[in-house]
Amino acid sequence: MTIIGANLSTSCVVDIGDGINISSTVYESGTGYLKVLVDVDDNASVGLRNVVITDQGTSKTGVGVGVFEIENKLAITDITPRGLSYGLSNRILTVSGSNFKSGITGRFVETAVSSISVSGITVNSLTYYSSTNLEIDVSISQGVAAGVYYLRLENPDGSYNTKIFNVLTPPAVISVSPDKVTSGSVGLWITIQGSGFTSETRVSFSGTGVSVSKDSNGNELIISSSTTQMRVAIDVAEGTLPGYICLLYTSDAADELDGVDLGGRRI
Repeated sequence: MTIIGANLSTSCVVDIGDGINISSTVYESGTGYLKVLVDVDDNASVGLRNVVITDQGTSKTGVGVGVFEIENKLAITDITPRGLSYGLSNRILTVSGSNFKSGITGRFVETAVSSISVSGITVNSLTYYSSTNLEIDVSISQGVAAGVYYLRLENPDGSYNTKIFNVLTPPAVISVSPDKVTSGSVGLWITIQGSGFTSETRVSFSGTGVSVSKDSNGNELIISSSTTQMRVAIDVAEGTLPGYICLLYTSDAADELDGVDLGGRRI
């Protein structure tokens, strides 16, 4: 931080109160300013602080009343969706939290304390809406390994926080049982064998007439019992022609047009 005032000198020391440690104080003779490096403890109380400057040579003291403020820490509450499959481009993540500042930046890193961006996970843009909400446009290349990474948000003042983000393996279909159904079927359970299934994997069908059944609350009837098997209840409208292909897509896909045909079986 830079302190601008009168009668500052090399013999000045600075005090900003409990929880703030002064690492170094440098007097700039050219400007007459003090350059102060501060470390703020995690438990430092939030609010305005007085800056007290004492000239050790003259024992004179000056006070800047309420000129320094400790703010609440940047926090990330949630990321929606919390994971994306590799190979996806220009997907929007909605991030909620607190103390976001205009000019905030985002990147994906390997650990909660790393500041080095992961190669292949690209933040195309970040849109700041408010101190509690922002959106990130992200692309994940095919070469990124599936696993746990972290979204790191950093305010202009250097404060930052991280939140876990998962890179997923796209789902693949090996078999569907039964693989033939008749038109007019309602609430028919089918079993899908494959890989890369998660609790966020959804099912869609090409064309029209075949849809995932829903319960009385409007929730899709999908049971993901493991990463290799899931059960789905489907409705087949009367008059539906044969030849539909099961498409699997993760929850980041907005509709069936974003589904990925990965060996789907005709029903």
